[in-house]
Amino acid sequence: MIKNNELGYLFDAKPDCETHVGLINTIKVSQTETIRKINLTLGVDTSGKITPPVYNDYSLGFAAITNENLNNLVKGNKSFFSIVGEFALVLSGTVTMDLEAETINTEKLHFYVPKDVIASYENRKNANGEVIPYIVCDRLGSNIGELNSFYVQHDLIEAYLKQALTDITIKTTENKLEFFKHILDREN
Repeated sequence: MIKNNELGYLFDAKPDCETHVGLINTIKVSQTETIRKINLTLGVDTSGKITPPVYNDYSLGFAAITNENLNNLVKGNKSFFSIVGEFALVLSGTVTMDLEAETINTEKLHFYVPKDVIASYENRKNANGEVIPYIVCDRLGSNIGELNSFYVQHDLIEAYLKQALTDITIKTTENKLEFFKHILDREN
């Protein structure tokens, strides 16, 4: 994510061969004996529920992930996406879990409201030399007048967070495979 005072918060995206744009989903887990940190960026629906990810088939475009192909996609370190228009908010930040006390700290986890897709920003390119599109967002916030924020009541943010945390648990975040398997199983 890039923060720009003029535009807002910019999240990496990728187009498919059919010109759909997908938010690049990330989930990175690091752990010591008692602390687990999860850095994530995911699409969520209007109730705060994490949307099922898709993958990019280079000849067919974005395609649904199934339980049959999930294992191969994770082992192959393939990227997962949320298609613009199929998610309402972006959930991004860091979740810290104390495994002994079984507590979850979400102070560094925020929701963002997509407002635009731009073809590039400062002509940034990926490793293949392709220009990267970005999804421009405002951060959901309960402080009036905060720069690049979309004001809502604090209770609404808490309700979104409560719903998202039904998927982000100590059990489901052991690794990327278990997390996405949980999301797919919940949808079926």
